[in-house]
Amino acid sequence: MVLREGCRRPVSWTLRTLALVGLGLSFAYMPPYIGFAVSVIIAAIEQLLERAVFLYSDVHVQPMPTFEYDPAKWTSLAYARLERDGVVAAHVLGLVFSDSDYAKSFFSLLREWNLGSGDDHAGNVRISFIREQDSYFLWLYPGHNRAPVRASWQQLLRRAHYKREDAEPFLITLSPYFCKNFLMKGALSQFLGAVEPGDAFQLAAMRTTAAGGVEFDRAVDPIGLHAYKIRDMSKLSDEDYEFAIWRLKGKL
Repeated sequence: MVLREGCRRPVSWTLRTLALVGLGLSFAYMPPYIGFAVSVIIAAIEQLLERAVFLYSDVHVQPMPTFEYDPAKWTSLAYARLERDGVVAAHVLGLVFSDSDYAKSFFSLLREWNLGSGDDHAGNVRISFIREQDSYFLWLYPGHNRAPVRASWQQLLRRAHYKREDAEPFLITLSPYFCKNFLMKGALSQFLGAVEPGDAFQLAAMRTTAAGGVEFDRAVDPIGLHAYKIRDMSKLSDEDYEFAIWRLKGKL
């Protein structure tokens, strides 16, 4: 979804009209040399404001949750290897939920990020593990290079050029994210020890059993991912989405 900024032409003429009025008043009520100096300053400010106004922008809103996020219903992680004839056919990272309906809503959103597909080769669904001491923050968020984002950028370029050749386009992308902290042990340790950052794996929904174990939630289809990011918190930079969010929250 794209929120478009309104036409800038009325604002431009308003700025120019105010500048002309200011110039007239400066010459009418001030000595000539002072009026000239003030007129130069007014003209410079008008040009500066007009150029600022023509930073032509749009806001692209990535698919947002339509359910109430309850982190308590995402209880833990699980790791599984699917083997065929003694050979590992797939690695599975399971997100364990206490509520099956919640799991369905959660994975429906992930699939929406992936444009309805069950296999993500384009990085539409981003998963990262950010290390802090003996724990990891698991992040899930939509990629900022998804096809809809690129399409919004191309539309913005065309509109900005149509409005004014020297207009500077600026696309603001609003994205949801999930972030949950896990200790570096058990399933997380097994997964990161077995799967390299560039390996393919399945992200699946699992649920707790009455006996205290976990099992696949057959009502929720998994999503195939082909990479993840792993990084120390201290190594994050301005290029990292996680860094930007934590900085806004005052944690970095």
